[in-house]
Amino acid sequence: MALCFADFEFTCGGNITGDKVELLSIGLVITDDSAQAVLDTFYDTVRPIRHSRLTKQCRKLTGLTQSIIDASFDAHYVCRKANQLLDKYGIDKILVWGNYDVVGLTSTVGNYERLSLDTEPIEKTTAAVTNVQEAVMSRFGTKDIINVKDLSSALDFVPDGSFHNALVDAQALQCIYSHSLRPDTGCEKVYALLNERLEIKKQREEEQRKAFEERTKAVVEAMSENERALYDSLVKKGNKRGAALLIKLHSKIEEGYKKLPEGCDIVALNFKSSEKHAAIKLVEKPKFKLPADSEISFKSYHYEDKEKMIIESFESRTKTHTAKLHRKKRIRT
Repeated sequence: MALCFADFEFTCGGNITGDKVELLSIGLVITDDSAQAVLDTFYDTVRPIRHSRLTKQCRKLTGLTQSIIDASFDAHYVCRKANQLLDKYGIDKILVWGNYDVVGLTSTVGNYERLSLDTEPIEKTTAAVTNVQEAVMSRFGTKDIINVKDLSSALDFVPDGSFHNALVDAQALQCIYSHSLRPDTGCEKVYALLNERLEIKKQREEEQRKAFEERTKAVVEAMSENERALYDSLVKKGNKRGAALLIKLHSKIEEGYKKLPEGCDIVALNFKSSEKHAAIKLVEKPKFKLPADSEISFKSYHYEDKEKMIIESFESRTKTHTAKLHRKKRIRT
């Protein structure tokens, strides 16, 4: 039984969101059932029907040019050609890495439906797509996911071209899949790559921790005497969440003050998401318009006293949280 490894590239960048992307190219590699011997390959570019002009990001990522795309056939024609090749080898599954290919193809179908164009060849291709990412990684004995470029490179794959070319990525997937069928030939290299990534992750986390500590220290040093007393009491009680919230509020209100005219009457608005984030907005009082009740969970403040604004904004959040805890305790008893 023949296997088919595939990669699909889609439009991106600019204002092209997930529900607007369109197929840009298809790469297929057909092999025997051991994923070793290549029986056939297929590559073709596609002319989008909704956003036919390539964005700068898309050109840079895929290496495609506008002239190539302008000279290409549409997705209906290219998918029909690809399906004919799959039928020739009796293939009903197209093996891909990750779940984005289905998302992009489904979006392409939607773009054709809006123009009342025939979608049957594109839908047939979409229905055959099968994500083998987790299954392959489990053969290597891990649930960690590595992208095609890094994983295939670790397995000594040398691309004939650049990654993010649909055919090159399909060939890289074939390399990965074939090694997963013989994990003894690839596990050691995969583990080495995972360990390397783990070490990089640890270093990044340590750098982030140090940067956070430095930022926290700078904010605490800039606090007023009353704010500092409140912060120290929170730390002493082990209330890390409260201490972090006070720091966020201090930083946001300080930043807000810098953006507004000095000496003006300021309104501070505390929004509903503030239980998880210090969502607060500062505006000049003359420009203030009361938002809908559904948007505000705590009262707004009208002062020029920055310290009072910070402390009472903090207290309004913590009192609400404490009240909720008390209500839950009463319900339990």
